Order: sequence, then C-alpha cells, then structure tokens
Amino acid sequence: MKAMIKPLVYIMAFLLLASTSQAAEVPADILKRYREIVALIKADKAQELSRLIVYPIKRKNPVPDITNAQQFVAYYKTLFDASFKTRLASFKDADVFEHDFRFGLVGGAFNGDIWLDQKGRIVSIPYSSAAELALQKQLTAKTRGQIYPLVNKWDENVLVAKSATQLIRIDWISNVKGYRLVCWNKGQPISQKPDLIIEHGEIENHGNLGGWAWAFKSRGQTYVVDDIETCADDSPKDCGLFLRMLVKGVEKSLVRLVESK
Repeated sequence: MKAMIKPLVYIMAFLLLASTSQAAEVPADILKRYREIVALIKADKAQELSRLIVYPIKRKNPVPDITNAQQFVAYYKTLFDASFKTRLASFKDADVFEHDFRFGLVGGAFNGDIWLDQKGRIVSIPYSSAAELALQKQLTAKTRGQIYPLVNKWDENVLVAKSATQLIRIDWISNVKGYRLVCWNKGQPISQKPDLIIEHGEIENHGNLGGWAWAFKSRGQTYVVDDIETCADDSPKDCGLFLRMLVKGVEKSLVRLVESK
C-alpha cells in the first residue's frame, strides 16, 4: 500500500473508473473556465490566475501551503514549469472529469493535476514540478537533521499537526507497510525523544463525505487522527482535525488539532 496524502489529491482509483463519456457531463461554464486557465498559464499571467483560486492551496509536506494571491504569484514559476506547459498544449475538453462535485484535469496527458469547484474556482493543484520536488527533498533533509534519531526515517510525511498540549506527525513507513504516529508533549522540541510512537497504523477514506482517518493501536488503546471535511451547516464544530483516544472502543478523549508543517 502506498501512502495517501489527504487530500489535496483525488486518488488514482477514480481514474481507473472514469469513462470516456464523462466529458459530456461537465457543465459548459466549467469547460470555459478550464480553457481560460489553460490560456492564462500558457501566457504566464500569474496575477490574473491568482484571482481564480480558493486559498489555501495545499502542497506536499514539508513544502509550505500557498495561502494568498501574493504567495501564489511569487511561487508561480515553481508551480507551473515547462513540462506542465508542454502538457497543456494537448488540452481538450474531454480531459475534464467530474468527481464528488469537483472537476479535474484527468484525461489525456493529465493525472488530476488541477481541480475546480462547482463555481469554477481552483481548489487544488496536485501537480508537483521538478523544482518543487527538489524543494520538498531539501526541506525533508533539514527536518531529518533536526528530529530525534529514532524517528528520522520515513518515506512520506502525510501530516503534521498540533494542539494546545501536543505536537504529532504521521509518516508512511514502507518497510513496515503502514503509518507511524509520533507525539511530543507541549514544549518538547522534536529533537527530544517522543512521548508516543506507534507503528503499523492504517488509513480509512471517509468516502463522499471527504476526509481521512488514521488509526493506531497499542496496549488496548486506539489513537485515531480524524480529518472530517464535511459537516452540517449548523455544526461547524464537528468539522476539522481531531485526535481521539479510545479504550476498548469507547472514546476517552477528544482533542482538536491544527494542521502544521
């Protein structure tokens, strides 16, 4: 099993299910917006493109997210390189697919590289240029040099988050074929030994509701890091990122987390 990033990514399983008739289901205004976006990228009109985005635009850890138009314009040349512009030369309406009420650049030369919401706004850019991958590698090496040696090896970091009392990270570890939860109590730097390390964690997709849950079991306790993306309009407190601790299936604590890098 390969690590899954929460997603900012619409997973490849969908691509295998997509049919050639999907393009006909995409509204005309979405297709028109995609043509506009393609033209703006080809012309390097970053400022105009920045107005079509819902921020933040997530980037793979530990690369910082893009939180506003100014940051987008500054990062534009790293985000969209010559290789991506070459792909855009082959763009056609049939490359756009609908999935979970969002519209992705999926067909042809594309692999879910951009996603729009129903209003035609860019909500996700999963594409990673060579320059961005190099930056990710550089920042990862820096973190490896700072973190406690026992937990300085991982294949992919999928989450860093904190509460008022804890700092946690979840990493995909290929040699154990699972996820690892690492936790430091408040005030402890990551250079110190973690207070909690649990391997062999598993991930569950919340499906159409959006979001993910990672579960880690140790000595009769289960720690669940729960990312809930969809909630009732009158219950926004139920949405977000949470750390739950259960004993024999009974929830004993619930802590809200804030995603970090």
